[in-house]
Amino acid sequence: MPSQKKTLRGTPIADFIAAQRCAGTGGAYRSGVILFLDSVYGKVRAGKYSSPEEFAKYEQLAVKYLQDTTRDHKQDLIAFVRYMQKEKTPSMTLKLKTTAVREFYTKYGIDLIRT
Repeated sequence: MPSQKKTLRGTPIADFIAAQRCAGTGGAYRSGVILFLDSVYGKVRAGKYSSPEEFAKYEQLAVKYLQDTTRDHKQDLIAFVRYMQKEKTPSMTLKLKTTAVREFYTKYGIDLIRT
C-alpha cells in the first residue's frame, strides 16, 4: 500500500484539482472524477452539477475508494468506460474523463500496470 493512501486527507478531489496548472483542466478533471465515482457507487447529485453538500459526499466517496484495498482499479476503469459508452458520451469527452481518472490514480499512487 503506497504511503499516500495511509496519509490521505479528507479532500482528495479538491487536492487533485488544486494540483492542476489550468483552471479549465481542474474543472474537467473534477467532472471526470465525480462521474467515475457515480459509476462506482451510484449517482449522488440531484442535477447536472453537484451542490457543496453533494461535493462533500463525493469527497467522502473518494476517500472510501482510495482506501479500499479490495478494488480492482483496472476493472473499475474499464467499467467506467463502458458506463460512459452506455450513456452515449462523445468520444473526446470519454477520453478526457478517462484521462482525469488515470491522473487521479497516479496522484494517489494507484499503478494500473501492477494491478
